[in-house]
Amino acid sequence: MMNAAIASLVAALLVARGAAFDHESISQMLLASEKNVTVSEASATLRGELKAHQEEGQVEDESQVYREMRRRLAGTAGPKLAGDFGGKAGFYHGVASGDPLADSVIIWTRYTPSSADEVVSIQYRIAVNKATDAVKQEDLLNPAVNKAVKVGTVNTSAASDWTVKLDMTGLEPGTAYVCGFTVNGGTTASHVGMTNTAPVGPVSEMNYAVFSCAHWGFGYFHAYDVAATIKNLDFWIHVGDYIYEYGNFSTYGSESGRGVSFEPPWEIVTLQDYRLRHGQYNTDEALLNLRRRAPMLAIWDDHELSNNAYVDGAENHQEMCGANTASSAADQSRAGCDSGEGKYSDRMKAAAKAYMEWMPVRRGAGTTGLVDTSITQIIEWGDLATIVGLDTRLKVRSKDPTIGLSFWASDVVVLATVNKNMSKRMESPLVGQFKAAAKVLQDTRANESFAQLVSDQRQIMEDAFKASKAAGKPWQIYAAGTNAQLCSLAGFCERRPQTQRTGHR
Repeated sequence: MMNAAIASLVAALLVARGAAFDHESISQMLLASEKNVTVSEASATLRGELKAHQEEGQVEDESQVYREMRRRLAGTAGPKLAGDFGGKAGFYHGVASGDPLADSVIIWTRYTPSSADEVVSIQYRIAVNKATDAVKQEDLLNPAVNKAVKVGTVNTSAASDWTVKLDMTGLEPGTAYVCGFTVNGGTTASHVGMTNTAPVGPVSEMNYAVFSCAHWGFGYFHAYDVAATIKNLDFWIHVGDYIYEYGNFSTYGSESGRGVSFEPPWEIVTLQDYRLRHGQYNTDEALLNLRRRAPMLAIWDDHELSNNAYVDGAENHQEMCGANTASSAADQSRAGCDSGEGKYSDRMKAAAKAYMEWMPVRRGAGTTGLVDTSITQIIEWGDLATIVGLDTRLKVRSKDPTIGLSFWASDVVVLATVNKNMSKRMESPLVGQFKAAAKVLQDTRANESFAQLVSDQRQIMEDAFKASKAAGKPWQIYAAGTNAQLCSLAGFCERRPQTQRTGHR
């Protein structure tokens, strides 16, 4: 049995997602849902009401349609080939760069071949960006015009989904570069990408943008487009949920604000599924603009893998299913599936492989729990900042506290903090419910037995930030999609001295 206050609040929030979100309606819904004593009962009742409202009399079960579609089509979806783009092979997923160090940076692209058995020879080019009104960036990558351009060749194939990711070393610190890729002797070329290395020594400012939670189903990524126009953009950070794993039916955000289906249309589970979803995201014009505009730093959170992922499981991974294809529609609906999704470790390895193929991030030494790579990143930005990115999902993270539906529970805490405003519309007992619920949630989340970082990760962060502070750098930036208690790390909660050097976000 669950705390009645929490059950009522979670139920109210479920309804509020499909209704006007105002204090009056919340008050009424709280009163109406007091009969629910568990989160599961409240959720089942109110999801039914929402479904009936949304379907407006339609008798077809969306989840049943979803299961039938996956049963018929899963395993038939192949890689993206030229036939998906009008029959012509080429660079349809843009260029990108990432993890800028003082002497190196990752550059990336993906080539779309004509057939699935092709091995493609890709020529890469990188040069110092000295573009002017008279000298175009494309000219800087032309060896006939610019003798200083660095040129090389690499092969790519289905083994890496025809992605190319190279660590360009031997570069100059604090320097702007352009990069690009060609095939067929230069007759087919990618976009030109802009990138840069990290500076060394005195730095007066840095300009960066931060993103998270980019759900395809909620519409176009306008924020990416805006960031791509930032003058002197040094880099951008994505702290997680770069993609979402959900499918078209009966899932969070399944109604696409674009009028375009997810690819593939079901929840992604296999390596090919994850590759296709990354590929779809990399057709968004705003994201393409930003990826070619400046280097990125990226850390996965849960949805690049599966919702609420932890070291040996995830809320949205069902290794076994309580129903099968011979079960009744009612039994399948209750189970939410008709077949299992396989071993969790297999799914995480597939998700991580696709992520490392499609994202311009440096593969680290060692492992991250179930995955054969570390995504730990440490970027030093001159004498101004140290940026540390760490995995908080697959290394050691424990299962989230069982306090109900954790997604909605976080909203409860937010609502509880505005109880003064709510008291103008609500009776004091209801305000008390919010306070009581918030206390339960906050106490549970403060339990030290629930971990996000293992000791060696904390040591990496502590060492990096201590050295940063000792060097007099005013900024220590923790790049992650989840909160961490940093007060115990090198005294990061004391009042920091004023500085005129800034980082513009």
